[in-house]
Amino acid sequence: MIDIAKALYALGIHDIIVHGSPSSETEFFTQCRKIVGTTSTKEAILSTDPKDFGITWAEVKAKFDEMTSEHDAQEYARKRAEAYPSVGDQLDMIYKDMKNSTTTHAEAVEAVKTKFPKE
Repeated sequence: MIDIAKALYALGIHDIIVHGSPSSETEFFTQCRKIVGTTSTKEAILSTDPKDFGITWAEVKAKFDEMTSEHDAQEYARKRAEAYPSVGDQLDMIYKDMKNSTTTHAEAVEAVKTKFPKE
């Protein structure tokens, strides 16, 4: 699952703390804190001033949308990965197919691809 924190990280932003799941500019600047320094006791100094963030909501949202789109486009691959037989089972099928001149492995793989097509 993609969230705003992952989008920020992908943009190279590592000093913004995200609370909750902001979905608008207002929520972003009220639910997030920018680390702008540290105290003498090494505690973070946090800011809620949008000018301190160094990034706009539009930039964050664009990256979030891009990552969400990429993630969604790979749903078939995640489902296939879960549905394929284990590596050990596949190797066993391949061995038996070679020994018996069968196509059990190819049929198992094709069944998963048919069930979860690449769109």
